[in-house]
Amino acid sequence: MGRYSRGLAAALRDLRRPDGPPLLEVGVFGPAAHAPPAGPPTRLRRARDVALENPLATHVWLPARLAAFRPMLVHSTAFVGPLWGPGPLVLTFHDLIYHHHPADYDPLWRWLIETLAPRALRRARAVIAISQATADDLARTYRVPRRKLHVVPIAVDPAFFAPHSPAVIAAVRARYGLPPTYLLHTGGLVRRKNLPLLLRAFARHCAATGDTTTVLALTGRLAPGMAGGPELAAALADSPVRAQIRLLGQVPGPDLPALVAGATALVYPTLWEGQGLPPLEAMAAGTPVLASTTPAVAEVAAPAALLAYPHDEPAWAAALTRLLTLPTLRAHLTQRGHAHTAAYTWPRCAQATVDVYRQVLTQVRPL
Repeated sequence: MGRYSRGLAAALRDLRRPDGPPLLEVGVFGPAAHAPPAGPPTRLRRARDVALENPLATHVWLPARLAAFRPMLVHSTAFVGPLWGPGPLVLTFHDLIYHHHPADYDPLWRWLIETLAPRALRRARAVIAISQATADDLARTYRVPRRKLHVVPIAVDPAFFAPHSPAVIAAVRARYGLPPTYLLHTGGLVRRKNLPLLLRAFARHCAATGDTTTVLALTGRLAPGMAGGPELAAALADSPVRAQIRLLGQVPGPDLPALVAGATALVYPTLWEGQGLPPLEAMAAGTPVLASTTPAVAEVAAPAALLAYPHDEPAWAAALTRLLTLPTLRAHLTQRGHAHTAAYTWPRCAQATVDVYRQVLTQVRPL
């Protein structure tokens, strides 16, 4: 959500009218706000004293601050927006994972979101969902009218589209102690990521093929008390190919694109997502993808990835074997992935978002 907020704000600032001046002025409130860029295009106001998801800040401090700026429109980019205040509200909703997998979340945070989100959805003039799957989920779960729902996918960071030289990829591989052939999973090590199944499927592949050189690498940190942590720790301890599994820890942002580009394939067996950004990032980087048939992931990945049901361990093992032993399949997926991800850019995301703003403002008063 932080990357979405920063990327969208930057892309909105870059939009121009045909005669050259900025299309709109963007003010950013919240801890993710950045200093305004050099030069005259727009003014970017910062407010770093707002605690993310703090109800007092969102519903008391923020409306009062907004009143001083008299905005034409307010866009809240993460689930909950102010329940009162100036300007019509546009709300971006990323997923309902907290609703469908409640055990993975802090009870107090979940209670706050379950209490405030329906009210914010009712107040919002428009709701941006990052996938059709999330839009359908909002309509089913919170009865959000379809006329208010707009699907605008999150864009892929340009760093994943940039070519990476063999030397850069080799340097990143060496930094993390990875061999030339490795499978990569990116994201948190939480229960819904379904990683014990991935470990078992990888062990099946190794046993069936005699593969002793491929490494399965997982980004993220296994922290005590985290949702799904004990199950993953047990799966790691019990794995007959534990020596071929690496926990990379938190990977810094600058390392991630080259790490993804160097992988033989990205593997993503998740049980639930709002969109499924890691498969898109891998496709943009030229890396083949094996992903689950979870609706939001299949929505973005199906045109250019192998898909497997997230509870079918033998199917995952067979798909891993296909990816690792068929270079022609990997080349085909790479080609399709490049073409597919060309539409997931920040300028397109920003323009589609502005189209939602225009529709809302036209409803409020004719432009």
